Amino acid sequence: MIREAFLDREIEFVLRQGKREDYRTPEEFDKPFFVIVHSAGARNNPDLDQSLVEKVMREIREITQNYDHIFLDYAPSTILPEVPRDRPILVCGFYGDVCVDIQRQTLRSQGYDAYISDKGTFL
Repeated sequence: MIREAFLDREIEFVLRQGKREDYRTPEEFDKPFFVIVHSAGARNNPDLDQSLVEKVMREIREITQNYDHIFLDYAPSTILPEVPRDRPILVCGFYGDVCVDIQRQTLRSQGYDAYISDKGTFL
């Protein structure tokens, strides 16, 4: 079990290489705001490793308890009007290399200070 957890983190690290500048932790900012993308559908996807899904869902629950946030269950190119322009934005949820990154890019293209969150993001 410990070895599997270590390998999971190693795999995440390797996948994030080259994209590191897009990833941030909430602790790097004063009052970050979270956009949580497609969190509802991941549990019902039989193609995903459910232990990793549960890990990410635990991190998302922690985020919702500790930070201002909204859920985005629409197209990831949608910017909801509740997203503040005067705060750093951390995008998390499912799926890091697709929907989460599309939301980050969309926010950035409209002048938001947006990054992908290290916590609560399923790669």
